Amino acid sequence: MFGIPLKLQSVETNAVIDTAAEVPIISDMDYHTLPESPRIIKKLRLNTADRDMSMSGFVCGPLTIKIGESEFEENVYVAPIQDDMLLGLDFMRKYKMLVNIPEEHVSMGTLSIPMLKQPMHEEIASVTVCRTTVIPPSTFKNVECGINKDLTAFVVEQCGGGNVAILPTLYSHENKSKVCVINMTVEPC
Repeated sequence: MFGIPLKLQSVETNAVIDTAAEVPIISDMDYHTLPESPRIIKKLRLNTADRDMSMSGFVCGPLTIKIGESEFEENVYVAPIQDDMLLGLDFMRKYKMLVNIPEEHVSMGTLSIPMLKQPMHEEIASVTVCRTTVIPPSTFKNVECGINKDLTAFVVEQCGGGNVAILPTLYSHENKSKVCVINMTVEPC
C-alpha cells in the first residue's frame, strides 16, 4: 500500500492513498486521539467492497487536514478501520491530486509529496474444521469451520500442500465460515 504523511488537527499520521474509498475515512481510534474532536454531523453505515459487509460510523467536521504546507478544511467519515486514514477519491478529485506510482509521489498543484510504502497488516489465525467431513474423490465440499481469533474480516487460504485444495475466500465476522475444500485425489479424504 502507498500512503502519505499528513496532520489531522495537528496530530501527525499517515493516510493510505485509496482510490476505492469514495470518501476520506479516519479510524475511530484516531478520532478519539484528536486534541479537539470535531462535532458529529450524522451517524451512518458505510458499505464496503464486500457485497454483504458494512460498518457503523459517522461524519464529523470540519477537520483540518495538513499535507505539506497546504491546509484543507473537510468533513470526514469515521469508522472502525485498521489504517489511521484512507484518503478517499472525492478528496483526491476535489484537490486535483495526481498519483504517480512509478515515481512514488503524489502532486497537488506545486506540492509534491513522496509516498510511503506501507506493509499490509497481516494477522494469522488457526482455522479448525467444526466436524469431520468426508469428501468424495475429485469433488469439493463446503466445510464449516471456526477461527481462534475475533477478526472483523479475514481470508481463509491454504497453507502448505496436501491432497486437497482450499480456495482463498473473504469472510466477515458476521458470516458462518464455510471453506470450499477440493479433493484432488481419486480416493475419498
